[in-house]
Amino acid sequence: ARYVEEARKLGVATVIAGGGDGTINEVSTALIQCEGDDIPALGILPLGTANDFATSVGIPEALDKALKLAIAGNAIAIDMAQVNKQTCFINMATGGFGTRITTETPEKLKAALGGVSYIIHGLMRMDTLQPDRCEIRGENFHWQGDALVIGIGNGRQAGGGQQL
Repeated sequence: ARYVEEARKLGVATVIAGGGDGTINEVSTALIQCEGDDIPALGILPLGTANDFATSVGIPEALDKALKLAIAGNAIAIDMAQVNKQTCFINMATGGFGTRITTETPEKLKAALGGVSYIIHGLMRMDTLQPDRCEIRGENFHWQGDALVIGIGNGRQAGGGQQL
């Protein structure tokens, strides 16, 4: 959030974030919390493990092409979702087994294999598969029950390239 505010004070038109889905989520959350008309656009360099959001919106994998797009491309407004009036997400909010796999996949495995590391780690942890009690509420909607995986998406893919 600090860097986004510094960028606004400098009057930049675009904040370029290099990273994966977590980094893009943090920077986009900081951007939507800004007030006023001088909010910079977000440019993305896909440098993360899976880069699900960048891939789903057509950001090139090649860094030179992604940088060119971030600098010279036209910004397009997109939706972001908010959970419990405090937590925002740009790609996917998850709960249950998939979330545990995402947070528990070893960094060395992610560095070596990229997005497929989540699938491999998930298969290795199938012995821990059990439902979680959860509750989802929205305008004119309420559900409560047991679920293995919960996913609320804004993007087209998650979990290391899995199409939704």
